[in-house]
Amino acid sequence: MRISDIDPSAVERVVHELPRVFHTKDVSRNHVVELAHQAHKDERAYNSVFGKFLRRNEVELGIRLDKFPGGSMGARWRKTP
Repeated sequence: MRISDIDPSAVERVVHELPRVFHTKDVSRNHVVELAHQAHKDERAYNSVFGKFLRRNEVELGIRLDKFPGGSMGARWRKTP
């Protein structure tokens, strides 16, 4: 999976619905995101590609990296005011 395979609108929708603090896998394993990326969800790099997408789109998504590494759920993100 590559960053170009990600559907930004699915990620934006999920990030908007998540609590103020969340982890990468809260996004990548959300049912909306999984449905939009069914062809890739079992690939080895699936979760890490979403982490890279979040990092590259922090400003647009209104988030910032809060803690890296974040453990088994991936990096921790925080919504910006």
